[in-house]
Amino acid sequence: MENTKILVTKIQDEIKELTDSINDVVGTFKKMQAPLAESQAKVPEATQQLEKITEQTENATQQVIDRVESISNISEDIVNEIGVLRKALPATYFKNRSKIRDTIGNIEGKAQQNLDDAFLILNALQFQDITSQQIHQASVLMEEVEQKLQNLLSVFDGKEGIEKIKSIVQDKAFDPEANFGDMSDTQNHVDSLVASLSDKDEK
Repeated sequence: MENTKILVTKIQDEIKELTDSINDVVGTFKKMQAPLAESQAKVPEATQQLEKITEQTENATQQVIDRVESISNISEDIVNEIGVLRKALPATYFKNRSKIRDTIGNIEGKAQQNLDDAFLILNALQFQDITSQQIHQASVLMEEVEQKLQNLLSVFDGKEGIEKIKSIVQDKAFDPEANFGDMSDTQNHVDSLVASLSDKDEK
């Protein structure tokens, strides 16, 4: 009988210890729940801010591209008009008037330089596209984190099923591997094109 009492007391102590442990675990989970919920709530705000930055840089870059293309078109017109002028005037007109010949040559050279610079600027602006894709990738990853936090909080709250978060990331294709490393090839392409234009001028 005495042994039975001792065994019951021992079992009661074990159950109490187990209950205390469970309460500690539950308490720890509850403490974790608040910061997790706070983090989960901040993710959409950060994601939205990234999307806003992308939109603003896209708009600003497009304005620069429009102006550069306008300068490029005007410079191309100048080069073409000088070509027309040269054909319209007799060759002796330039031979006998070196100052006029040099001035027209300088205007043509500067217009061509504007074309070359405009081309380089347009290629350099590829950074915006690469940056946009990298930011988009970051936004997608943040929404994945938000979804995982949402799943974890659902478990804490004892909810059944997974509540899918509402995505605010724009649905567009992007290259997650986009980086500035590819710019070296682009620079080589630009150098090659500029060299070919110089050769054409010399001919």
